[in-house]
Amino acid sequence: MELLPQIHLLSSLGFVNAYLLVSDKLALVDTGMAGQAGKVLGYVARLGRQPPDLTQIFVTHYHLDHAGSLAALQAATGATVYASPADAAVISGQTPQPLPRDWRRWVVWIEDRLMPTRPCPVDRLLNDGDVVPLPGLGELRAVASSGHTAGHLCYYLPERRLLFTGDALIHSQQLAGANPQFSLDMAQARAAVRKLAALDVDVLCFSHGPPIVSGAGEQLRALAARL
Repeated sequence: MELLPQIHLLSSLGFVNAYLLVSDKLALVDTGMAGQAGKVLGYVARLGRQPPDLTQIFVTHYHLDHAGSLAALQAATGATVYASPADAAVISGQTPQPLPRDWRRWVVWIEDRLMPTRPCPVDRLLNDGDVVPLPGLGELRAVASSGHTAGHLCYYLPERRLLFTGDALIHSQQLAGANPQFSLDMAQARAAVRKLAALDVDVLCFSHGPPIVSGAGEQLRALAARL
């Protein structure tokens, strides 16, 4: 669905949201679980576009619900893939996925084997503050937000006052920071929330939970103050 002009929410990709940015070309933030490439490409087709129109894929982090369909979508579209240096090593298969220390690590271990994520090369490494032009949409800025993973990135559209949060923030019954059961370093994750709260934000687009399409900055600052 078109959440805001040129910003489309893809919400049926395996208990996770992805976002399609629509202009002369298309850009995608995250890809959903493995096996979801057909749904993404079907949505692209319903917009009257072709797979090669998807030219950029921005990955927030390597978890299977965010990068599961990355390899399939990159193969179908030829899109340039963006991620952080730390997480790119996992996405590309160069290093194994670090696991949280509590019992949930076994859930992650089982999921990774039942629903494996195919490695995919990362074409461009993004560090904190790096900017990628999106013609017709402005500039997309990478915001380092480690804690959930070592190289987690959020993506910020300053002209739209819009932040794609990945898993640095979640929105269920209320706004919250990263889920501690699946995060590597909660001290870093809390620091990431405080960093994000300093941005000029009105819209938050979550990977988990419904977006907040107005007044999000006030809620985010209140969350940061509680940490």
